[in-house]
Amino acid sequence: QVEGMIRKRFSGLKPRTGLQGMRPDAVWPSHKGNKAFYYHEPEAPSTDIAIQTLIYSPYRDQTVSMLQEKAVLQAANAMLQHRISRMISSGEAEFTQASAYSGTYLHFIDGAGISATCKPDQWETCLGQIEQVMRQALVFGFTQKELDRVKAEMTTMLEQAVELSGSRKSNQISRQILSAVNNRKMLLSERQRAELLSPVIESLTPDQVH
Repeated sequence: QVEGMIRKRFSGLKPRTGLQGMRPDAVWPSHKGNKAFYYHEPEAPSTDIAIQTLIYSPYRDQTVSMLQEKAVLQAANAMLQHRISRMISSGEAEFTQASAYSGTYLHFIDGAGISATCKPDQWETCLGQIEQVMRQALVFGFTQKELDRVKAEMTTMLEQAVELSGSRKSNQISRQILSAVNNRKMLLSERQRAELLSPVIESLTPDQVH
């Protein structure tokens, strides 16, 4: 019944333009070294700082190996996030909140970095602190204890997603379908995702996430 409704409503749709594919109009020129960007907002009660890397990446359809590589990045980001959170909770950090992240934006931009929020007069100190956190991870990597914690967290999240998958509402499922279509990604059930990622997460080593 639902299939008939979908076909009746959508089968007659035609594209509004002749645009095909996903190629961008231009690729920005590569550069080496650091580029600083500063925007002053005098009425803002706090200052946002970030250290980021942006790389143009030719579009590729998502594959199982890409999904698994993303899980490795997630583990590294999570361990970096735990370090940052410990600094905040122990009072070592001058920033009030911070996050470590990586991902693909607008299909063609691979980005990674650390961002933080602090008092305006503490921006320089905070910039040094997040730089040190990032440098420690890049130079020395992570410990087995840190990795074991994150592996347990990621495994638990996959298991919980499988358990709750049967109680999802229709709008949640439709958003998942639309997201997969718009981002050109595989549409997987929670069980399929767990079956693909659990072995990878279980076998992760500190060297891999480094």
